[in-house]
Amino acid sequence: MSSEYFRRHWRTGLVLLFGLAVFIVCAGPLRPLLNYYEECHLFRWTTAYVREQASAPGGWMEWIVSFVTQFFYVGWLGALVVALLCLALQYACYWIFRLVRIGRRWAFPLSFLPVVLWFSLAFVPSRYRSEASFRQSVLFDYLARRGDWEALLRQAEADSLLSEHAQQSANYALAMRGRLADDLFVLNQQGPDGLLLDRRHTEALPLFVLSDIFFRLGLVNDAERLAFEAKQYFAANQRSGRLYRRLAEVNLVNGDSAIAAKYLSVLTPTLFYRSWARQCNAVLSGRVTLDSGHYYKQLEQFRLKKVDQLSPALSLRLQALVEECPDNWLAGDYLEAYDLLRLDPERVLQDEQLIQQTGRRLAPKAVLECIVGDWIMKHPNDSFPVPISQEVFDQTMFFLQTAEQTRDMMHPSLCQPPYSQSYWHYYGQSLQRLQRR
Repeated sequence: MSSEYFRRHWRTGLVLLFGLAVFIVCAGPLRPLLNYYEECHLFRWTTAYVREQASAPGGWMEWIVSFVTQFFYVGWLGALVVALLCLALQYACYWIFRLVRIGRRWAFPLSFLPVVLWFSLAFVPSRYRSEASFRQSVLFDYLARRGDWEALLRQAEADSLLSEHAQQSANYALAMRGRLADDLFVLNQQGPDGLLLDRRHTEALPLFVLSDIFFRLGLVNDAERLAFEAKQYFAANQRSGRLYRRLAEVNLVNGDSAIAAKYLSVLTPTLFYRSWARQCNAVLSGRVTLDSGHYYKQLEQFRLKKVDQLSPALSLRLQALVEECPDNWLAGDYLEAYDLLRLDPERVLQDEQLIQQTGRRLAPKAVLECIVGDWIMKHPNDSFPVPISQEVFDQTMFFLQTAEQTRDMMHPSLCQPPYSQSYWHYYGQSLQRLQRR
């Protein structure tokens, strides 16, 4: 009986097994890639969108791609859609094989081969398969968008950071967990560009997270500029829901209601951004009032108001954020981290003295390491200008004394934790990189 049942239903079992395999792969390892596809397309349920795509070269293909990728916003739903699409393609291939009179015994198993090839070679792009740095960037972008900071940090600590975008995302995760100025050098830092890289890019992906960082810091006009810069990498008939949401948020925080409404009108006829867009429209119309603790209300206080936000002096803009709103702890952490990575101990001390005016009693670990070492070398007979942790003092003194005795800041005894995760170890690495150039 079992052999008879298998003979009658093996095709159904093979189809179900194949669909389940595709679903598991898309909901698991390829979930970041689905997120990347979704944020690079935007489907709108309007006749105007249909006419727009119909009149553009390749517009119908973009219409189909956007229709499918909109479901990738929800992980399990996107995986289900891809699985159903693969099964539909398999069924079509089966009937094509039957029409061209491929033997009935082999037509069904062979019908899976074109789908597997399409999935492996077309759905998963060659860059994602071949470039580890791109895969890491896609993963970190997905985790940052979800706000899964612990998972992002686990990945960053387990793997080498292969790009500046990955470094920025990892540092952003540290900052969002309140650990940036303490554990900055737990990660292998390469310089200030790995914290905030504000120069022209060559693709949209790094700009997503970078815009998020500037927005949360309160540099909302910079966040808007980066979103516009990312838009230029999309085709004329292509949109990004993530970027349109950012542009609406910026104008909402800045109080530009008319412009915010313009971007919200693009998001309202969508499937997964509609609810958020309607909530924002209710705020703009005055039907809903945000309380003082709301995220956007806080950003109205944090945003930079007095200094030219297009100034190239990023450290001055971060300093202005702290001066204008001492409660902006994220800007304070980024200010100190930025000057630490620039190897500017005098500015780090100024930053800490500025922040201590807000009531903070003890500086973060990385900041203390910098201040202790620099002060000992320049003012050996003077008391420290800020409160000092005894543990940090002892570790820093051991590092500097060992480096002086061995004449090597990269001595093996200093390349193990906690010394390898200190400001002065980073200082020694930076000197080595300069000497190689």
